[in-house]
Amino acid sequence: MPTHCDKLMNIVNRTENTSALSDAFQHARPFPHVVMENFLEEEFCQQLLEEFPSFKKERAIDENGNVGRKAVCTSVRSLGAAFRTLDEMIQSQEFLGMLSRITGISDLLYDPEYFGGGTHENLHGQNMDTHIDFNMHPRYHWHRRLNLLLFLNRDWQPEWGGNFRLFADPDTPDPTDPSVTPCFNRAAMFATSEYSWHGFDPIHLPKHEQSRSRKSIALYFYTQEPPQASGIRPRSTIYKDTALPEHLQPGYVLTKSDVRCIHDLYQRRGAHITRLYEHEKHFYERMQTLEQELRTLKTQHNLLCPLEGPVTLYDSPTGLWDDHWVAETFLCPLAVQTFLSNMHIHGSIPDFFPHARTVTVDVHGQRHIVRLGKGSFIQQIPLHISEGQYLLRITCDTTFNPRDAGHSQDTRNLAWLLGKLSFS
Repeated sequence: MPTHCDKLMNIVNRTENTSALSDAFQHARPFPHVVMENFLEEEFCQQLLEEFPSFKKERAIDENGNVGRKAVCTSVRSLGAAFRTLDEMIQSQEFLGMLSRITGISDLLYDPEYFGGGTHENLHGQNMDTHIDFNMHPRYHWHRRLNLLLFLNRDWQPEWGGNFRLFADPDTPDPTDPSVTPCFNRAAMFATSEYSWHGFDPIHLPKHEQSRSRKSIALYFYTQEPPQASGIRPRSTIYKDTALPEHLQPGYVLTKSDVRCIHDLYQRRGAHITRLYEHEKHFYERMQTLEQELRTLKTQHNLLCPLEGPVTLYDSPTGLWDDHWVAETFLCPLAVQTFLSNMHIHGSIPDFFPHARTVTVDVHGQRHIVRLGKGSFIQQIPLHISEGQYLLRITCDTTFNPRDAGHSQDTRNLAWLLGKLSFS
């Protein structure tokens, strides 16, 4: 008796042909991919088309916050019975196993959130710039491995544009690069990687067909483990801006169509730059927040400055780098827990420094001037301070810039190397 999963898989026309599809996928150029005709049972695919959501502005907000000509719906299960069946099927072990047999990618995972996927609808004039996809799920931190695109456009003609393109070199597109017309019930599946450049060309519908749109369903699959290639870092989608048409040469007189094309390319490039700027701004702000949180934790646990004895930091020190090199002026905010009569400065000055150092030590109105010789040193400083908060200032008479001296690429102005401060 057929199981529920068997019934689900009956709507896929690919269950008996995985060997041939696997061979095509593995040997495809410019990167692993396969195009499958009549991917789903015809009647079921028609039901998906009938339940496909209408174009709404709230679904057409692009990456820059503007209303565009592409609408996306990730709430797949809310669209109707056919979409709920599709959702059940693509998360089944039978379907995921079939994809693994075709692609050679084991342990594939279904994305219940359809992040970036779901239904995609593109209107007349829209295209998709050449790009490689984001490679890590933002919530689950899975590694993106596979895209499966199902097209739902009856009687679509290649000359109408919107053709799915795969590129060997995004900077110099080749006429022999694969091009897939987005016809009804045709599926294109490809491995996502650092070089899986793809997109689709502009949709140019004839006037009597401009009520049409390019409809597709985008399904993305992941693995918990990264691909075998090491050193791959998480990234967002990376776009390659479309080049100017080749016929735009010196002496050529621009037509209205040329001006519209240049204006569109200029707007797209500006939008990409704005998106990258916002990404950089977000990451910079986040980095500053994390750095401050890290410094706060280090301050709380006396990790910013190595201290020994009945003292702690009540704030972050300045003039001290994480590798314990000291700048010309070193300020250390100390919280003293009992009466102190001595401080010992443990440190060193490398032999390649030009000469020894003279430092001035100030704390609570007490000043001492001492000489620090090359090599390791322990310098005793007499103190007379009771419980409380004090600012320790150590000022050096000279610094050394390793890059200026040709010693290394380090551009910092360094005074001496701190080992620890001990108090008694």
